[in-house]
Amino acid sequence: FAAARMALAAKRLRRPVRLVLDRSEDMEISGQREPFRGEFKCAYEPNGKISAFTLNALINGGHTASITKEIMDRALSHAHNAYHIPHFRATGVCCETNWY
Repeated sequence: FAAARMALAAKRLRRPVRLVLDRSEDMEISGQREPFRGEFKCAYEPNGKISAFTLNALINGGHTASITKEIMDRALSHAHNAYHIPHFRATGVCCETNWY
């Protein structure tokens, strides 16, 4: 609904308009985030340093694809974070379900 209101305001004012939302308003408008399930294995060196990490992420995309793939891509790109892990693998599966 916000996009339609903004388009109407821009048309009536005959100029671009801007919508600035705080975090709670943004969450109300954009809705919930897709739930994830992560399965991982981790190997450590004797000194406690992580030497290997494997992650398999599953995302519940609901009954429609929407932006599920983009959310998974972003999650996987952030999985490595700022750590240097010599042997790292992250995979993800977008699941289509009949519930959301």
